[in-house]
Amino acid sequence: EFGTMEYRYNLALASLKVIPRQFFLGSRTYKSYPEMQELEQGQKIIDIVNGYLHVALDYGMIALAIFLVLVMRSVLEGVRSHQYGCDYDDEHYEYFGIALVAITYSLAVQLAFTSYGGEVAAFLFLIMALSRAVKFSREEDEEQDVNSHTANLNVQEKIAN
Repeated sequence: EFGTMEYRYNLALASLKVIPRQFFLGSRTYKSYPEMQELEQGQKIIDIVNGYLHVALDYGMIALAIFLVLVMRSVLEGVRSHQYGCDYDDEHYEYFGIALVAITYSLAVQLAFTSYGGEVAAFLFLIMALSRAVKFSREEDEEQDVNSHTANLNVQEKIAN
């Protein structure tokens, strides 16, 4: 009944022993280490059911750090979009920012319980790309607001003169 939790626990312990051997760049041969061989299941597979451990084992801690920065950047963009929506009374940015944060967090948590190669990682990368697009859109809107404000000031100056 607790087999899956025990497997995940043993996977984490074995991974924490293997990761330091190829700390920075990882290794595609990590499954051949004795610690990982102990996790072999009846079908002769070692199922890495944690996406973060999978990235760390396969590609190293540098790749994991970059991946985590990208995830957190998506969350930050969602928060900024929400704040922009609140500041400029724009419901679209307000709700979209909240949705972006919620989706990013839910996918990031879900990746801890699934393999990296599944749909969750693909959706997470799509959300990351979407957050960048929203950032550029927001910056464009901010630039237009500044330009229209400057134009209004120039018109007011000319009327005053």
